[in-house]
Amino acid sequence: MRRPRAGGKPRAGVVGEVGATMNRATAALAEWNERTAATGARTPGEARCDDELQSLRRVLSEVKRERTELQQRLDAAATVIAAIHHDNTALREELTDRGGSVIALGGRPPETMGPC
Repeated sequence: MRRPRAGGKPRAGVVGEVGATMNRATAALAEWNERTAATGARTPGEARCDDELQSLRRVLSEVKRERTELQQRLDAAATVIAAIHHDNTALREELTDRGGSVIALGGRPPETMGPC
């Protein structure tokens, strides 16, 4: 007979217990797999989280689309403003070259919009 180990069980007993535990673990995993397959592998909490995540992804996609559209509109507006500014500068230079002057309409000072 073998000598007991420090825990009081012979090695053969420990090995036997480990083997039995592994067999129980296999059975427990098989039962777990069977139960999760029956529920679609998602708990109700996971299903709610997945639904919320899908909803948030749709919202994010829509917000990205809106942001892209607004950026395009902003770029177009900036292009038009730059073209008008360029034309305005050219017209003022042409007027100055002819000896004319710019007259403010409506009594408003000419630099109310700030420097450009």
